[in-house]
This record gives sequence, structure tokens and C-alpha cells, in this order.
Amino acid sequence: MPAATPLASGRDADVYALGADRVVRRNRDGGDVRAEAELMAYLRGQGYPVPEVFRADGPDLEMARLAGPVRLLDSAVSLRTRTGPLDPRRVAQAAARVRAAHG
Repeated sequence: MPAATPLASGRDADVYALGADRVVRRNRDGGDVRAEAELMAYLRGQGYPVPEVFRADGPDLEMARLAGPVRLLDSAVSLRTRTGPLDPRRVAQAAARVRAAHG
């Protein structure tokens, strides 16, 4: 990871600033963020307000730094169940929340 400045810390991950326009979110428990990155890229391609993903490598997700409410983004991309893969119902619910919040 390039030189990074601690920016925020949440329940499962830490976020580091990579300059003024990028951040990297590192999941503390490791894992692979590629499925999340693919979902974010898909949603962005459909016009949803999610950050552009530049790199997904193991527990690190490098993306555009956005200003604004953080909890909405958290709910939109935290779609994994605690015990398994993506849950299609949660994906649909998150998409509906994003659509409702952003017209």
C-alpha cells in the first residue's frame, strides 16, 4: 500500500487517505474484497452514487474519496451476511435505499 494517512476506523475496517482524492479501506479480518469491488463497479455503471474503485487486492479496497454521508455508503456495500456469500435480498434492499436517497 502506498504511503497512507489514517482517516477513519469502523467496526470491521480502517480507512486511510491516499492523497486528496483516493482512500483505501482495509478489512481487519483479511478476506477478499473483489466481489464487493465488482458489485460497486456494477452499481456505478448503473448510475448509482458509489465511489469509483481503482484496486481490489485481498483486504484492501482502493477507491475514490467522496464527501458526504458515510453511513449510506456503508449500508450500500455491506451486503455480505456474517456467515455466507452475498444475499440477493440485501442487495435489492440496499439498491432501493440508495435510489430513495438520491432520487
